[in-house]
Amino acid sequence: MKEFLATSGILLLVALPASALTLDFAESDHGFFQQGDGQWDYDGTAWVAEPVDDDYYLSDLISPTFTVGTAGAAEFLLSHAYASASGQDGGVVFYALNGSSLRSVVPQGGYPVQGFDNRGCEALAAPCFGGNSGGTVQSTFSISGLDAGDTLAFMFQHGSESGPSSKGVDWTLYSLALTNLTLPAIPIPPALPMFAGALGLLWWRGAPEAQTPRKA
Repeated sequence: MKEFLATSGILLLVALPASALTLDFAESDHGFFQQGDGQWDYDGTAWVAEPVDDDYYLSDLISPTFTVGTAGAAEFLLSHAYASASGQDGGVVFYALNGSSLRSVVPQGGYPVQGFDNRGCEALAAPCFGGNSGGTVQSTFSISGLDAGDTLAFMFQHGSESGPSSKGVDWTLYSLALTNLTLPAIPIPPALPMFAGALGLLWWRGAPEAQTPRKA
């Protein structure tokens, strides 16, 4: 037991489960970040994109980089809601494989707005999530032809030409459930094992049986 306490801090990597990974934004922002200018904001429960003025913009939300577990396909289930102002705004999902250029990815069943004859979806240059979802919905995305060890990162791009929507926030992301994708192991700073070992040594020295009896 004493030896274990003195050496238990030697573990350097913390691996995350390989089969499935759920990122619930009610827990944290999970390392997502906004790239460049835009209107993505983490409110403590979800990532939200909402126009705040009448200017046109594109806003990009970037995910951490994930690693493919086994060769084949990777999937993720997006729990989200959207309510674009007058159907003018929209959102689309892209991915980058092994750091390559971005490619759009289409959810099962397709995007609800197939054409892009308004400025919001037209600027995205792709079909998009537009109009009103009528509440929270789930969209499944699949990327095939992957090799074990490949990396994937996702970008959620929102386009708008309007001011604040009378229907509420334009696009809200609540969670992602990923299959065959993991986050890299988390490195523990070298000082931490040394600190843990020192604590174990101090505990051992403070144990009654380790103390030298005083002479009478």
